[in-house]
Amino acid sequence: MRDQPGLVGVPLTTLAAGQRARVKGGPQEIDGHRWYQLSFSPSGTSGWVAAGDASTPWIAVVANGKITAMGGREVLTMDADGTPTSVIRLDEGWYGHHLSWAPNGIALAMSQTRQDVSLGGCVLEGRVATFDDKGQMMARTSPPAGTWDTNPIWSPDSSEIAFTREKQTCATQNVQGFPDLYVMPVRGGQERLVVSNARGAVWSPAGDAFAFTRFDATPTAIPGDLRGPEIWMIAADGTGERRIGGRIDDGTRERVSGDIAWAPDGSVIAFSRAVGDDLNSTEIDLIATAGQVQAVARLTDRSVLDLTWLPDGAGLAFIEQRIGTVAIVVLSPVGEAIFRAELTDGVPNGLVVAPDGSATAWGISGTSLLRVQPLTGGDARTYTITPNNSFTWQALLLDQLPPTGQ
Repeated sequence: MRDQPGLVGVPLTTLAAGQRARVKGGPQEIDGHRWYQLSFSPSGTSGWVAAGDASTPWIAVVANGKITAMGGREVLTMDADGTPTSVIRLDEGWYGHHLSWAPNGIALAMSQTRQDVSLGGCVLEGRVATFDDKGQMMARTSPPAGTWDTNPIWSPDSSEIAFTREKQTCATQNVQGFPDLYVMPVRGGQERLVVSNARGAVWSPAGDAFAFTRFDATPTAIPGDLRGPEIWMIAADGTGERRIGGRIDDGTRERVSGDIAWAPDGSVIAFSRAVGDDLNSTEIDLIATAGQVQAVARLTDRSVLDLTWLPDGAGLAFIEQRIGTVAIVVLSPVGEAIFRAELTDGVPNGLVVAPDGSATAWGISGTSLLRVQPLTGGDARTYTITPNNSFTWQALLLDQLPPTGQ
């Protein structure tokens, strides 16, 4: 990425595969290349990149593919008219969770578990598997006896899968220990331990680090209160583990959420914390990798679920819950309202954002209904597809180059 179009432009940085940006200017034909000015949020940095050479595109338009969901043992894709098609059927006794499409849209990952309902639903076996876009299995993890794998997380370049290895199954329910973070190639191979005692890990947009939460049982100054989850970082190769924060430490009562979300430009990590004497309000914050914290919003008497960034980093989407009211909300990184839709027909479950940032989708708990809400306004579309225990939205990368502003 250069400070101006053309080969005379001073190099500013090298972008990693899978990073998302919005086109701010261009195209300009200079030095035999087509140049686009890209803008990154929430940092506001920008620069010019060449679109590719004669044989290989270097940037691509991100478009919306199919919504994909679990229906019992089946993985279903939904056509534009809402017609579901089964693409994967799991073996008898196995069920899928945590569906996730690769950033490039050509592979799908999921958790698979086999449970014992007679023992309270404990996990007998659990693994992470990857499939190509035709539904053929490419790889699956091999957890040792007494452990199971879950929560697949794609690397930004779609070449690897990170996952957590839990240490309690039906046979080892009395074993103590927090989960560990592992990585494996998307088509299988050596599983590599990154760090122990890690939950809710997220991959940096450059693919060179992870952020995660770790529980600290150290008492605070408030009687009976523990420090709880804190935010940590580690390089993707397992070196340089360090705590970057997550608590204000000003003597007030608070509890950091276990969900964190790295901004698409890598500049900050979003998280939420319960605050107040009764922990009945929520503060949404951004934390830089050096530990500086910036408050986005405080929501009184409300809780926040499924905090996630819009793909271009221009906003944070989440489910807002308070007594008698539930809403889908999008705020800018400085707390300005971008979108709000109050829901009156059920509790939302599993908010996801469209790959091109144009809409959000969520399931209605206890039903087979799926809502898709355009962020430009207008009515939500309703589909019947699945019991909605897990769903994701496929990204498509298009060769056609983007016009300005997309």
